[in-house]
Amino acid sequence: MTLPKNIQDALPITPAAIPIGPITPGTGTTNLGKAEGQVPGAGDVGVVALVKDDSSGTYEPLLASGGQLQVLVENVASVNPSNETTTAIDISANGQTVVVTPTKGNSVVAVLLLSVGAGGTITFEVSTDGTNYGSILGIPPVITSPVFPVSSTSSIGQWQFNCTGYSSFRVRCTAFTGPGHLTGTIKTGFGAAPPTANSTVLPVNSSGVPLVSPTNTLNVASPAALLTGPVAQFDDTSPTTISENNFGPLRMSTRRELYTQIRDAAGNERGVNVNAQNAALVAAGTKATYRAAIPNNFAAAAGAAMFFVITGSGTKTLRIRRIRATSPTLTTQEFNSIVMEKWSTAPTGGTATTLTQVPLDSNSAAATATLCQVYTAAPTEGTLVGTLGTVRALLEATAAAVADNPMTADWDFRAMSEAEQPTLRGTAQAISLAFGAAPGSAVTMGIEVEWTEE
Repeated sequence: MTLPKNIQDALPITPAAIPIGPITPGTGTTNLGKAEGQVPGAGDVGVVALVKDDSSGTYEPLLASGGQLQVLVENVASVNPSNETTTAIDISANGQTVVVTPTKGNSVVAVLLLSVGAGGTITFEVSTDGTNYGSILGIPPVITSPVFPVSSTSSIGQWQFNCTGYSSFRVRCTAFTGPGHLTGTIKTGFGAAPPTANSTVLPVNSSGVPLVSPTNTLNVASPAALLTGPVAQFDDTSPTTISENNFGPLRMSTRRELYTQIRDAAGNERGVNVNAQNAALVAAGTKATYRAAIPNNFAAAAGAAMFFVITGSGTKTLRIRRIRATSPTLTTQEFNSIVMEKWSTAPTGGTATTLTQVPLDSNSAAATATLCQVYTAAPTEGTLVGTLGTVRALLEATAAAVADNPMTADWDFRAMSEAEQPTLRGTAQAISLAFGAAPGSAVTMGIEVEWTEE
């Protein structure tokens, strides 16, 4: 059996051919020593570093460019799981052999052997040229000898052999005894094909650190794919989308600032627009909004019962944004209060003037408030929930109001950002205005109301 050459045999020269003499200190052209960062020139004395190529077994010098080491990166291209090969064993005569070729890249050979009424001596052998064979030991702890005696009653098993460096493996039988035969299989490959590879130069910077180009992984299912990806990507002209539960880089501006989005209630992502002074541009309201007002002053119903009411809708939810009672005047000046109250059941009867419900946007549907009216004669009130607000002031006499500044009872809920506005659900709920106490005479005033429907 031919054995592989060792490293000393593979060298192109023998140790006797290398002259060894005294070393002269220095960093000049003829000195082995060199200064740090010194770039060698033609004719300089030095020591060449060699590395072994595993695929060919040859020794090659290291490559450099601009004083930097060039590193070749091997890219494994494919694995062929169909490369496994099975060869049948059927020995029925003395000296019979079964030969296989180990797979390059995975040189393990597995043997399964059974006795069917036969005996003999089995030898496992390898060769580097396909002609001269020698015994091989199995991979411990499967067997400890390359020769295995077999009897007709043996319960034979299986073995594995590392055939790296050999071109052929065979099973050979001697001293065969019949009348049966020895059967089994020899497997090579084990599902792993020799990888095909190509090599490219790995660039490095001036400090010798490898330069790795990031991969543009915009839409991937695994975060591991982003390990070499960018932290953020300039994606301004036509922003790309990403799939649910996938991973990708963040978007940034030309100044490397991250873009920020705001998500609305429907799950849509919206940007914030600003003007040239960096003030946020707030879009006009999108809820259907309505107003109603008395075209001229009216004489409110006498007593402390309601003189204005707005009730809910059978199809929409109403949210009150503002109610105003302006310039109330009467015969004799007096102090009084105007109160805003909420009801769980709507009023009935009374003498009423219905106010026209006007949409602020002509594209909005018609308003649906069941009642929106003022009373000149009080109605029968429903079930009171409670008082929402009170404004107490001096009610002016009609003659004196010309010279004075009459009061205004104003409830404005438009600026309430997170707090709830007074809300009417269903046709029974209502909000009204009334006097805290019965005025001394009839009161004339103006009324207006604003609300939204959704």
